[in-house]
Amino acid sequence: MAWGQAGGKKYFFDKKMGIMLSGWQEIDGHSYYFAMAADVPKQTWFWKILGDTGFGKRVYEYLGYRIFGSMYVNEQTPDGQKVNEAGMKEQGVMGEGRKIRRFAATVILMAVTAASVGNRQSYRRHR
Repeated sequence: MAWGQAGGKKYFFDKKMGIMLSGWQEIDGHSYYFAMAADVPKQTWFWKILGDTGFGKRVYEYLGYRIFGSMYVNEQTPDGQKVNEAGMKEQGVMGEGRKIRRFAATVILMAVTAASVGNRQSYRRHR
């Protein structure tokens, strides 16, 4: 795993596969969020021809959109978590959307568990 930087943005690469990572990543005991494809609604680069040479280069973030794989810094991630100026997830800070999803998941888990216990008791009575 290796850090990379381009155009003032930080990225994280899997050395073995040679790919840029996205989403939540655990790095040296800290959680970081890197932009996923869903976070990048439009093209973030274009090909710029250099003079009459026929050669060109990719120009990134010219349109002002977030770049795929770029680390979120000092802001809120799409899932409601907050990251600090170093890009690390702030411990104990959770956005409202995340709280609601966690509550809903807990309620569903409790309902499934209750149904499962009820089915086992019903099965025992009918045996």
